Amino acid sequence: MDADVLSEKAKKLKHVKVYNRLYSMIQDGVYPPGSQLPSEPELALQMDVSRMTLRRALALLQEDNLVINIRGKGNFISERNPGGVFKHGNDIRQDERLRE
Repeated sequence: MDADVLSEKAKKLKHVKVYNRLYSMIQDGVYPPGSQLPSEPELALQMDVSRMTLRRALALLQEDNLVINIRGKGNFISERNPGGVFKHGNDIRQDERLRE
């Protein structure tokens, strides 16, 4: 397949659209670093998508180190400085603080 065709298909995928919306909201400060995202059912409702679609978008955000999922707690925005480097050099201290 042609690269342009693949690019067009990617733009139409719902989870990519949700990823783009959440990414913009993170960049715009709607969800600042260290903040917790709404619960998955609530966020799926806000985004008008299924929970599965939302989970796919969240997985992409996690791969990009923008969101941290802590089982039993929720999804949190990674604490990064403007240069895109974690404040503590890695994510371990952030995870420990959120688990408390």
